[in-house]
Amino acid sequence: MQSIPTGTAYAVWVGAGAVLASAYAITNVERPTAARLLLLGGSPRALPA
Repeated sequence: MQSIPTGTAYAVWVGAGAVLASAYAITNVERPTAARLLLLGGSPRALPA
């Protein structure tokens, strides 16, 4: 098995943490509004491919 670069691994973990924190906040802390869901849904599309 080959390893991935440290920067890539860091970016993946940060992205996963952001998604999980947002999901927790929307389901347990704040009310999910259409604007919040729209903005969160568009966030991954803003990243370069």
